[in-house]
Amino acid sequence: PFVPTLVSALINANELSEAIHTLGATTFVQQVELPPLAVIEPLLVRALKDTSTKTDIKRKVFVIVDNMCKLIDDPSHCRPFEGDMLELLDRAREEVSDPEARDVATRAYRTLKRLSETAADNAQKAVTLDEETVAATARGVLARTAPALLEDVSYCCFKPFCTVAQHLAKANMWTDEQWTACLNDYLSLFTEDSEAGVLDVRDALKERREEEASKKNKAPVEDEEEEGEDLCNCEFSLAYGAMTLLVNTRLHLKRGHRYGIVGPNGV
Repeated sequence: PFVPTLVSALINANELSEAIHTLGATTFVQQVELPPLAVIEPLLVRALKDTSTKTDIKRKVFVIVDNMCKLIDDPSHCRPFEGDMLELLDRAREEVSDPEARDVATRAYRTLKRLSETAADNAQKAVTLDEETVAATARGVLARTAPALLEDVSYCCFKPFCTVAQHLAKANMWTDEQWTACLNDYLSLFTEDSEAGVLDVRDALKERREEEASKKNKAPVEDEEEEGEDLCNCEFSLAYGAMTLLVNTRLHLKRGHRYGIVGPNGV
């Protein structure tokens, strides 16, 4: 529902403030990912760049950026905010006239900066599959499902198939739709069950990458399992309007147990 408002505000500058208010009143109940950030970023950047934008609107932008960054599970998804937004927040820390708004801008800047640094650090530590590994893994799978693709005359199809598969794995894109949409046409010329072949290659590459990652990273320590039937065992995030309430919060409830909520004051 917000997209038409966003598009209209980007076209008509006089609707900018109302769009920011609407976005600030939006309740986010799940992780924020790259696509919505890429859509929203131009609106927020325009609001900060526009010299006619009032301080209270800029402050709301700072709050929105801060809260959205806290709901980003994958730090690499903060890329839309790393360019102009980071620079604008840094400038706002010094130039905004209202001291309280400057504090909010500083908080948003630090949150985004920390997320950006984490993304850069993760990129250095990330396990990537090189071209030879992808080709060898794909060849092993396709030798059973689409052997014709491996013949010399068909190498012109196999090589781009591996290149696309490598990029999908590097981008951490693993859904059935993503792989079949990008790779199905390569296999459809050589086998009737091309979709199954694509997904088999995907599964093999994912397993190979997880094996490589397990060599570099220790497995997380699991909590001790209590006896009893699970009622709920999940992680979730919750925001209401411009306020972030919960981020990656684990909720684990057992049947027959009693639970209570204790506030900061102990009550």
